[in-house]
Order: sequence, then C-alpha cells, then structure tokens
Amino acid sequence: YLQGREPLPGGTNVFGCYTPPHPAVSQVDMAARLIWATAHYHRHLTAGAVEPQTEGGHPLSMHQYTRLFNTTRVPGRECDNLQVRDGTTHRHAVVMVRGHYFCFNVYTTDGRIHDLPHVAAQVQGMHEWAAKQSIPGAGVGALTANPRDLWARQRAQLQASNSSSLDMVESAICCLAFGSTDYSDMSDGIKDAYYGDSFNRWHDKTLVYVVSPTGQVCYNMEHSPADVPSSALPLLKYVHNLLCTQPVQPHQLEAGKDFQVLKWDLSQAQLVDIHQAAAATLRLSAGLSLVVNQHRFRAFGVKGIRAQRLSPDAFVQVAIQLAMFRLRGRFCSTYESCHTRRFYHGRTETIRSASPEALTFCVAMTQQPCPSAHTCLELLQRANQAHRELLHMALAGQGVDRHLLGLLLIAQREGLPTPALYLDPAYALSGGGGTYPISTSNASSEEHTLMGFLPMVPDGVGVCYSLGPDSIAWMITTNKPNPALDGGGGFTADAVHGGLSQALKDMWKLVHEVGKAQSKL
Repeated sequence: YLQGREPLPGGTNVFGCYTPPHPAVSQVDMAARLIWATAHYHRHLTAGAVEPQTEGGHPLSMHQYTRLFNTTRVPGRECDNLQVRDGTTHRHAVVMVRGHYFCFNVYTTDGRIHDLPHVAAQVQGMHEWAAKQSIPGAGVGALTANPRDLWARQRAQLQASNSSSLDMVESAICCLAFGSTDYSDMSDGIKDAYYGDSFNRWHDKTLVYVVSPTGQVCYNMEHSPADVPSSALPLLKYVHNLLCTQPVQPHQLEAGKDFQVLKWDLSQAQLVDIHQAAAATLRLSAGLSLVVNQHRFRAFGVKGIRAQRLSPDAFVQVAIQLAMFRLRGRFCSTYESCHTRRFYHGRTETIRSASPEALTFCVAMTQQPCPSAHTCLELLQRANQAHRELLHMALAGQGVDRHLLGLLLIAQREGLPTPALYLDPAYALSGGGGTYPISTSNASSEEHTLMGFLPMVPDGVGVCYSLGPDSIAWMITTNKPNPALDGGGGFTADAVHGGLSQALKDMWKLVHEVGKAQSKL
C-alpha cells in the first residue's frame, strides 16, 4: 500500500455507507452523534477495554485496532509512512465545512467524553461560523488527492508555515465532513464520499465520515493502516449499538464556542495548487465512471445455506464464479481477501476462488443439454468443499500471494533482477501483481452498514458482500463498459447484480430440487 504512488481516491481507499438507528433531526445532529459515539469507542480502545478476539479457539492479532484512530498516511518520496499518535493525549476531532477546518476536544479535562448536547453545540457553532463566511475556506485537503510524490513535495511546503494546523488534522481521532448534496440513493453517497468535494476531505486519514444535509452517512477509509472487516466494522457496530440508546429528540441547539478554527498561511502558488488538485480529482472521477449497485438479497441467507451442509462464504463465491462465467463467457482469476490475524500483526492473504472444481461446476451449469440436477449438485458440493479448503489454507498462512510478494520485495531490496516468474504473462493472467479481474471480500456485518472498493483493473468488478442470517447484501462496483477493454460485450454493476441474483437462485433451486427428490426415495 505505502509504495503506491497513485492518488488515493481511485486507488486503494475503501468506502461504505451506514444507516443510523434513528432518522437524523438535522445534519448537525447526525454529525454530533457520530463524533460522540466514535469518541466513546476511542476511549474504550485506548483504555484496553476492547475484548481480544478469537476464532475457532485461535487468538487473533488486535494490532490493527491501534491504528484505527489518531492515524494518518504521510506522503513521502517513493514510499509513504504511517503516523500513529498517542490516543491518550490527542483527544480531538476535526470537522470540515465548506473548506473550513475546525477541531475540538471531545474529552473533558478529567478524561470523560463530553455529553452529547455539548458535542452538538460545538458542531452547531462550527456550522454557523462557516455559513457566515462570505467565501469558502481554502480546502487544503484537496492536496491529499494528488499523486503521492506530488503531495509529498506540497506537504513539505505546507508544513513550513502551517505545522500547527497540519498537526491538528493528522493527529485527530477522526475527521467528519459536511456534505453539500443529498443522495437520491446511497450509490450517490458512496461516490461522494470517495471522490466528491475534495476541498472537504482528507484522504490520508484512516476514517472520514461524510454526512449529507439530511443526515445520510457514508465514510471513506485509507486502507494501509487497517482492513475494514477487522477494525472499522466492529467500530460501526459499537457506534450503532450506542446510538440505539440515544433516541433523537428535536431541540433547538445553541452554538458552542469551545472549538478552534484551523488557520492556514498560504501563498498564491499554494492556492493554485489546491484548486489544480481539486480539478484533477474531478477529472479523475469522470474517468473512473464508477457504477455502484447496492442490494440486499432476501431469498435466503446463512441459516438456509448451512442447513444444506454447505459453507455460506463458499456458496456465494461459487455463485460469483457462475455469474461472471455466464457474463464473460470465460473463467477469470478471482481474489477473495482472507485475514491472517492468527499471526503477529497479521493482515491478509488471498483465497484464489477460481478453482478447477468451480470451473467444472460453471461449465456444467451452462452446457446444453445441462447434466442432471443430481450431477450438478455433486459438482456444486465439490466446488464448495474445495473453496473451504482454500479458505483454511489461507487462514493458516498457506496461501501463495503474500509469499510471492515477499520474495519479490526481497529481490528488490537486495538489488537483484526481477525473477522471470514475475515477468511471465501467465503470472499476470493469474492475478499476480494485483491484476485480478474479479476482486471480492466477505465483509459480513449487521444490516446497518455495507462497504465497497474499486475493481483492481479497468474492466474488472469489485464485489463486497455481507452474509446475514436470512439475507445476503452486496455492493458491486465496475467502471462503465469500454469496448476496447472487454471486447464490446460489456457489463455494468447492474448486470453483475442481475447475474449474481440469478446464480444464487439457480443454485438454491438445485439444492432443493435434489433434496426433495432424495427425501422421497
């Protein structure tokens, strides 16, 4: 991640949406509630009160949690670095309104979290202050959307005369941005959080909430410090459960004054840099042509799949293979992220979902005439079992992608020529070097949140899904079809959504058809 030189929006940052338990009274109210609840989790975490996690009797590394807050990716030449500040001494949040940046302490002097009315009053004060200004603020955060080497040079210049304000942003618990437009659906919100108003973003921060004028919530995360399923989803679950205990009551807020307006001493050249960065982000967003389909499939979920003695994750992965095989007419290498938190500071490994068993099943399901339902079910069961074995190998550190990456990095560090394996076309075709046409992740959580990410390649697809007891939710991302890339057939996120829904229904029908037939024998 840190060696990547491309802009973070359009690169490795991830995004998501969150549905609070109660409708917001106002944008200010929702912003205050998010900051207040997040601060409580921050205190819980810094006090060491978050329960260590286990999985199947294995303790899991909690290292990522230490970098969820007070963390910033700082740009550098050729490689960035992570700046993690002490959460027991840096207890402020940053709020961005119309390009103006503010900070305020969410803790009292004796270490408690300020009550919600106090937090809401400060947020109201910031909002009113920004509204009274005749022009928007400088929007320095637009620079964080630049290519990393360019931003590294600009940050050094910025720090020379703005070290205090820069430090306040980079050491903050989290950032929250006031959005300027409502969303017709959350797909619009995802795009806004990801590469919307760059004057009101700080893409280097681990966590940036974006709240629309009517209180809709999306978020943007810098990916290098932590993986969303391992850290952000537990945070959002905590926030949601805490907000459930705080019913919204309409009230007239008085503007607080216990906040600081961050000042920026900028030259004319730096102002030009900021506006050029914002313009470049607009061009980038137009070029990305991101298409998002967010859906909750309610025909069945984890309970139903497990009742058939099948792995729910493997069931969805095979369905993705079948959907894409039908859409593209060929089998594609596929990435599924898998945590390796059984190991010290473990992050992820790749489950290569495009197994020979999955291919055999997909071919059988698309043959004319189609083999018997009994035969197809056997092939589905084999594909499901093969995926389970790949999953367990990855969990145990027996995948191949991270080992191959490590060997390549060692060769680079030692000044050796790039080994021939990494130059072989078959390596890229298999997904090596981050060229997987299908990129997926199981980010299962409660119904109130869903995350997503960009495809790895221009003609690829990103599928992030969440397995519930009786439903399956997903966020699918693609770029608009490009005949030069995909042979003219083209597919959009909506097409992948339709194909995945149909694949799940066909597989479910297969399971039940044969099951009923066998029960009659």
